[in-house]
Amino acid sequence: MICTIYRRNERLKDIEYVKNVLSAVLERELPPGEIRQHALELNPSFNSQYFCLYRTFDELTASAQIQADIDCYRQEGFVSCEDFICEFRGGILLVKSREYISHKEKTTLSDAFFGKKVQACAAVHGGVSELHNTLTEFRQALTEAICAARYSAAHHGGYCDYSSLGLYRLIFTCCQNSDMQRFSRSILLPIEEYDLENKTNLRETLKVYIETDCSVPETARRLAQHEQTIRYRLGRIYDITGLDHRSEATALRSGEDPHGQ
Repeated sequence: MICTIYRRNERLKDIEYVKNVLSAVLERELPPGEIRQHALELNPSFNSQYFCLYRTFDELTASAQIQADIDCYRQEGFVSCEDFICEFRGGILLVKSREYISHKEKTTLSDAFFGKKVQACAAVHGGVSELHNTLTEFRQALTEAICAARYSAAHHGGYCDYSSLGLYRLIFTCCQNSDMQRFSRSILLPIEEYDLENKTNLRETLKVYIETDCSVPETARRLAQHEQTIRYRLGRIYDITGLDHRSEATALRSGEDPHGQ
């Protein structure tokens, strides 16, 4: 038993091992039992109820800085033996678990996690999953926190609870569908190929255009370009893909993620 615990602790010191476990849960089609097993690889002490919090930053942040912030959370007693925290995809992932978590306690814990000042960056975005009662839903909890963080980064900053996203919850669910992802790639790949061949920034323009609620003036401001330049680029996107930037459905049809993930 002691040897098993020691081996687990040594594996968890390897950030690549942790990333591989999390990526397997998020990206592979796994049966519920394997999802539960992967979650227990991260922490065999997970309790019966839990939720995920994912904190991202405005700009690329050094791994050493993120790790320093994680160490600070631990030192201040924010992470118990029933929890799990790590660096993941340039942010901080925290899984809080208890025998029972009320909605009030969940809000208090979330406020404390996102309210803490960190070294990594002043501008912080984040997402919180719903409460879950079984580790077979670990993939769902991770996805909810990540999607809520993306929404937060694209709209208002701060942190956002997945349960408050309304219609966006349906959109995010559809985006995880393999058929929708293939459809998205069929639109985005020709844009990426055009950018590569012509040294242009059409995909970046489309990303910012969607992120700014399809506003040409705001896109021009964000990219430091003339509005006519943005209209020209959107016209080229139309020529390549058939996506009309004047259509309200363009953002949904393209499947473009504001963070390119």
